[in-house]
Order: sequence, then C-alpha cells, then structure tokens
Amino acid sequence: SVPSLLKNKYFYTEDGTLRNIMHYLFSDQSPLAYLESRQLYTNHFYEMITQNDIFENEISDYNKTIISFLIKNGIIRISEDKVIKILNPYKVKILYDLYHYNSINYYRSHPLIKKEINSMASQSKLKSYDSLFSKEEQDYFNYYLNKSEFSNGLDLRNKYVHGTQPNEPENHIHRMNYMIILRLFVLLIIKINDEFILMQKYRM
Repeated sequence: SVPSLLKNKYFYTEDGTLRNIMHYLFSDQSPLAYLESRQLYTNHFYEMITQNDIFENEISDYNKTIISFLIKNGIIRISEDKVIKILNPYKVKILYDLYHYNSINYYRSHPLIKKEINSMASQSKLKSYDSLFSKEEQDYFNYYLNKSEFSNGLDLRNKYVHGTQPNEPENHIHRMNYMIILRLFVLLIIKINDEFILMQKYRM
C-alpha cells in the first residue's frame, strides 16, 4: 500500500481488444504462430513476421479475419510488395511488456514509448496507478510474507511475528527462510533507491 512519489508510475490494461491483440501477437497458442503454407512454426506471430518476410497471400483463409482485425487496430500493415509489417513498433513494444509483465513503468520507458502510452491512456486503453511496487511485485512479496493473495503463500511474516515458526533441530528451514527474507529486503532497498532516483530526475 506504499504510494509512489511519482504520479502515474505504472500503466496496465483491462481493455478486451488489447488483450486479444496481445494474444494474437505473443501467445504460442495463437493460430497465427503457425504458417501452414511453409510448415513454419514460431514462438509467436510477432517473432514470425519480424524474422521472416511473410506475404499476405500465405495466410490461411481461416486466419485472414485476424489479420484484418490487426490491420484495423493499427498493429500491422501490408507493404507495397504484400509483406506483413509492424505498423507502430512503439505500441507493439508496450503491448509486449504488458503481455509479459502485466504492467509498464512509465518513467523507465523511452520518450517515444511514453508518448504512445499517453496516447493510449487518452483513449482509455491504458489505466495508471501510483504505488512503490507494481502489482506483480506486490504479489511477489505477498506470496512470501502472508496469505492475503495466495492461499499457498509461505506466510513468513506471520510465522515469525507470532512465534509459529517450525522447530527444526538443524535449523535448515530457518536458514532457507532467512535467505528469502534477506532477498526481499534487498529488493525493497533497490525499489526505494530507484524511487528516489526517479523523483530527483522528474520532480526537481
């Protein structure tokens, strides 16, 4: 619950259209990840079209609706020689980060990425929140320290604060937990330090 010193630090999306686009571009379950005409299989469609020249007429008929959807939403274009190309690499970079990390740190982004984030936010495609940790980082800490989010969390905070830690003769569980807590402290210090660096850069 610790707030950030910076406004609109993280952006995320709940937009259904963007989530569909991310699936088609980056999921290995996307129907576009396999090109039947060449027997070409890639990790995802984005990898396929950035590492190969894929022609529009090579796309299977049952996938052409998806291609039209991506064109309509300004993700890809068809070049003069009928090759499928990325239309807006900055927007696609944002979607890549959202797909893999669920949020994007505005202040750690390139200026051109920030400009695109602003544009997408103005269209209500992205939403912002202001906290020290991203939601994924919050989940990471919650998993280890309590059971507020995960019923199978390690609950280390409550175990040691309330004296319910295991009594192990060789103390190997205590040693393992100590290393976990130490790692969390290191991550916390890194985040706080990063926050002050960003504050000095953007608020002074």
